[in-house]
Amino acid sequence: MAHEREQLYAGEFPFIDYGVDLRLMSEIEKGMQLVKVKRSDIDANPPEAVKKMVEEKLSKMKPKKQDFIPEDFVGKGGNGYILKNWVVHRGFGAPIVTKTFKDVVKLTGSKD
Repeated sequence: MAHEREQLYAGEFPFIDYGVDLRLMSEIEKGMQLVKVKRSDIDANPPEAVKKMVEEKLSKMKPKKQDFIPEDFVGKGGNGYILKNWVVHRGFGAPIVTKTFKDVVKLTGSKD
């Protein structure tokens, strides 16, 4: 989706001047989730041992703990900064409550 938006922007404006176009670019990218992609040395057709190792490591990975979603750009040029929405999926700050809390809320007002 980000690549498609970038292509649409590049089609409308043949060049990108980061000092002038940051406000417009921030409006286009507002609310998009930032995804970090790491490059590795594994090619498109890895050996079976590498496939097995990768599957094993992926199965042991924990889900993402948090996401940062850009909301707005404040300032001008290099002195500006991006305001981001911080969404926590697990751990401190996550919108998940404990079983004890659920039980307390469920039993509120009863003799138990």
